[in-house]
Amino acid sequence: MNILIEFRFRVLIALAAGSALLCQCDLFGVRPAESPDAVRSDPLEFKEILRGTNARFTKSTYEDIFHDKLIYEDARGKQKGKDQLVTRLNWIVDKYIGPDETNTYRLNVRWSMFNDSTRIFNKNDTASIFRKSKTASTQFGDTLVSTHHFKLVFIDVKNTWSIVFWKDTPESELSFFDPAFVDPF
Repeated sequence: MNILIEFRFRVLIALAAGSALLCQCDLFGVRPAESPDAVRSDPLEFKEILRGTNARFTKSTYEDIFHDKLIYEDARGKQKGKDQLVTRLNWIVDKYIGPDETNTYRLNVRWSMFNDSTRIFNKNDTASIFRKSKTASTQFGDTLVSTHHFKLVFIDVKNTWSIVFWKDTPESELSFFDPAFVDPF
């Protein structure tokens, strides 16, 4: 009987010590909330091009969304690679995305369906999607419209879809996304 009491006492001491350690590690402490702007990982809303399909991007960074062998083709048929496009997209985000002095976004991108409806993609096939985009500057009131043809492949190792081809057909001479675009804003 004494051994059983001693064992229970040691278990209680171990539990008390463990609880004290957990309380001191600040695991349960109150933390300040992150601002919604800091949480945005897909500020140009690329996840929206997959709306109406069964496909999803598992991560929202441009390094993950775009395939390493990406070909971006502009309206003139000139092709650019992933590095050039990602550099342009990061520049757009750095310059235009985020609150300005009035706490409104200076640039807003909206993707909409174009010539296709809900689609089911087989992971063994290349998926084609057509979308329209409207890129609007709330700072200057300009809106640029483009039609886009995306081809996606499924990457088994990463368990995600990845854009491998992007044909960009703007209503003006160049698309806002084009690395050769001269910024009017």
